[in-house]
Amino acid sequence: MRPLVLTLSAFGPYAEEVTVDFSQLGTRGIYLITGETGAGKTTLFDGITFALYGEASGTHREPVMLRSSYAKGTVPTFVELTFQCGEKQYTVRRNPEYLRPAKRGDKLVVEKADAQLLFPDGHPPVTGTREVTKAVKALMLRQIDCDVVPGDWLVDRERSRVEDGRLKIAEESFGALIVPYAQYLPGQVIKRLQELAAQGIAVVFAGDFPKKSYLGEKFEPVCGMKKAAYDELAGVLTEMDLRDIEVEDGGSYGEYLVFYHYRQGERDSYFLTNESLFQKVEAEVCFRDGRQACFYDPMTGEFLEAHQRRKVGKDGEKTVVSLLLRPYESVFVVFGETGVKCGKNRRMYARKTGEVVELPAKGWEISVSGPLAWPEFTRTEYTETGSLAALDKLPEFSGTVRYRMKFEARAGRAVLSLGEAYEAVQVWVNGRKAGDAICPPYLFFLEEGMLQDGENELVAEVTNTLAKAHHDNVFDRYWVQEPTGLLGPVKVEYVEE
Repeated sequence: MRPLVLTLSAFGPYAEEVTVDFSQLGTRGIYLITGETGAGKTTLFDGITFALYGEASGTHREPVMLRSSYAKGTVPTFVELTFQCGEKQYTVRRNPEYLRPAKRGDKLVVEKADAQLLFPDGHPPVTGTREVTKAVKALMLRQIDCDVVPGDWLVDRERSRVEDGRLKIAEESFGALIVPYAQYLPGQVIKRLQELAAQGIAVVFAGDFPKKSYLGEKFEPVCGMKKAAYDELAGVLTEMDLRDIEVEDGGSYGEYLVFYHYRQGERDSYFLTNESLFQKVEAEVCFRDGRQACFYDPMTGEFLEAHQRRKVGKDGEKTVVSLLLRPYESVFVVFGETGVKCGKNRRMYARKTGEVVELPAKGWEISVSGPLAWPEFTRTEYTETGSLAALDKLPEFSGTVRYRMKFEARAGRAVLSLGEAYEAVQVWVNGRKAGDAICPPYLFFLEEGMLQDGENELVAEVTNTLAKAHHDNVFDRYWVQEPTGLLGPVKVEYVEE
């Protein structure tokens, strides 16, 4: 997919209608979007993401927040994106729910969220995205990877074909075809679906079969077609043994686990993320790969051991990996990496003993260093963890905050937890580097010898973004402001092998 023209109206910081013609950039490669803080760079990505998927590009912005607070009441809020998929161009127009002045009287009325997708070849437009969204969510919550494909790609036999019992579209290969519910489908699409089913591709209609074609011809399912309720889709595909990964029975909160599968040569890499902000995912995950698995830590470049066992499936041997992901945590699981030695994975498998040293919120030595002053730090009057972005503290500070504290502990292996922090963190214990983290969870494994009996010293440097220092523009009131610094709670939990 390549964006061609993006139009934003009363959207984010853009009070009026604004059009960006990406087609003028050509097709040669990567381009830079630059501008002052608050000028609306991120809003361009919000607009593209909202047009395609009905949501903003970041977790802090909900669709109902996208109406510009600077727009006049008569200016409608919408996003229109013309994009190229293959050789054809499509246009999608979408608006969030927002309040607007009534056409009569002085009261405000709700403009309901709506969407429309226009096709290049005269197909009737698709309005709303509920059916597609329901199908995709039903699959993703059960770790079933899927893509949304335009109907005309299926009709084009140069783009879609059957190879080795799988549906090939462009460079992707699929084991089944899910058709979201529609009362009517184009006759060409129905004919192509019947052909694919006859060639052995499983065609599953979500909700129910269509009633007729656009021209009124009654739909007749053929062998290889079936229908399933949305909440049954995952089970139907599981019975077909089409899942790349599967959470074994007994796992906790596996519905929050999402993954991406990358293949390069003989190496298969799975990037797994716990999307919950509150629950940990603790489960055994079965991969359709019988080779030895290991974890990869991109922050350190280390390969780490994975507790695993073999399992025989319908299509051969599989590998079941024991997985623990704390809220918002992610990990790489790699197959086909030869000639590497996997180290101890204490971050995932070390057992807590129950012994905890809690560091107090007060009594810290807190120093700051701005972007131009670093590595020189200036001590502040503040001595307590918590957001330094409060109006009575350092609301305009951008840079690094250094926290230093001495505490009593005993020698031994432990995990240091910093709780909440905003947002890049570096940690030292007794002068030794304990690690870096750029996002939650802020956990650091302390090897044998890092903690000592008696007095210990912890130093944590927390760096925020430049947004705090460069907020002198009219658009900043639109953005949700994040905290600055170390919020805690900070604690040391002892572990054993």
